[in-house]
Amino acid sequence: MRTKQVKPPKLKFEYELQISKEYDEINRKEYISFRFGTTQTFLVFSYILKVASSVKDKKLKFDILGFSAPMDEISVSGKAGFEYRMYEYMFREYDITVARKDTKPSKFKLKITTAKKDMLKLRAIQRDSFINIKIQSYEE
Repeated sequence: MRTKQVKPPKLKFEYELQISKEYDEINRKEYISFRFGTTQTFLVFSYILKVASSVKDKKLKFDILGFSAPMDEISVSGKAGFEYRMYEYMFREYDITVARKDTKPSKFKLKITTAKKDMLKLRAIQRDSFINIKIQSYEE
């Protein structure tokens, strides 16, 4: 008798993007962190997410290119991830595009303000996006 193969439920989003303000102890500078990750957990490796980034004036573009295997000797399960650090930011609104092959790009606006609380604000997020975008609040 054959057992029925169970498929995991389809996830609403393929990727997550967590945006936060951070502090680099080594460089002694604040930066805006863009942490990309998959919503899917991989059983064999914790893959590295390959993302190309470009910044021009107030436009940021991230192209999700794919995955690469980690260089570690020990294999660990987990999600694929990538972090981009924007050190030289200004207090203004940025137009951000996240693109992926064979999918409509996801666009939104990120406003960086001088306020201590709610320094980062999201606007104009597309409803039909393949990526879930979140702001992590900054704690002093």
